[in-house]
Amino acid sequence: MHTRWGSCNTRARRVWLSVYLPAYLLECTEYVIVHELCHLHHANHSPAFWQTVATAMPDYQRWHDMLAGKTG
Repeated sequence: MHTRWGSCNTRARRVWLSVYLPAYLLECTEYVIVHELCHLHHANHSPAFWQTVATAMPDYQRWHDMLAGKTG
């Protein structure tokens, strides 16, 4: 990704979202929210983190790829 779509401060338990997300489909924003909230349980990008993301949003890869510019 060329920009940060969201971030999570696990100590403060706060999530920030990019102001550029509304330019994308709503599902992209939903993906970023799920991604950042999953960091509250896993403060990394371990396999357990991605499994948690997939459990919450099975089609997350589609939206992740769209934000990364891999699909249109």
